[in-house]
Amino acid sequence: MAATGLDIATGQKRKKRRVLTKRQQNRRASLVAYSFIAPNFLGFAVFTLGPIMFAFALAFMHWDGSNPIEFAGLANFFELFRDRAFQAAFWNTIIYTVFSVPLTMACSLGLALLLNKKIFGRDFFRAAMFFPMWPLWWPPPLSGICCSTRRWGQST
Repeated sequence: MAATGLDIATGQKRKKRRVLTKRQQNRRASLVAYSFIAPNFLGFAVFTLGPIMFAFALAFMHWDGSNPIEFAGLANFFELFRDRAFQAAFWNTIIYTVFSVPLTMACSLGLALLLNKKIFGRDFFRAAMFFPMWPLWWPPPLSGICCSTRRWGQST
């Protein structure tokens, strides 16, 4: 019965399946991919990209939030670079970036290379990397070390 084009179970004529070309298959696959990406991209565009573009445009405007927006051109930037507080913050950022980032990268790479060798306690130290230590260094009322020493009668 299969040779006649009839369905074995129902005895009715089978519908022919439409064969898609390679281009149609690619288009359908792309459409599926875009349908998965679209909600995330829309959220990114509305909540991240839009505000970034608005902030960039506002950098060239005078606006206090209640009065109409006026075009200022580069005047805001010239005023910014004359400000002493901005200059101090700018140079602090440059110095921090030049020294802190390479030093942190070098230490991290060295530690990774060290923990990749066969040394005693390697597994312990690898696991310890995932446990946060920063709560121990918080200010005294919040710190784990300070709270535990207070129990023993020591003041911090």
